[in-house]
Amino acid sequence: MGHHPSDFLSSMADKSTSLKDLLDIRIPLPAAEVASKVFKVIAFAARCIEPNPSRRPTMQQAIKVFTAAGGPDNHVDYLHTGIVIPACWS
Repeated sequence: MGHHPSDFLSSMADKSTSLKDLLDIRIPLPAAEVASKVFKVIAFAARCIEPNPSRRPTMQQAIKVFTAAGGPDNHVDYLHTGIVIPACWS
């Protein structure tokens, strides 16, 4: 995003924000297929910074998520789908 994300993450703690609002505004928005992949990575990364370690995903879960076959759901607008950043940054 062109700057350190800590202030941004703190301001987004426990709020749902769309993928579009998390992306660098200096580059064009991704096509739907790429947006679905970016959404998957960011949503999973948000789970990895949960303050409670028992709520964080395991490496087995990460492998399963990122190796699972399957294309994007064409009925989902990933650019406007919400992602919640855990409150550990606040």
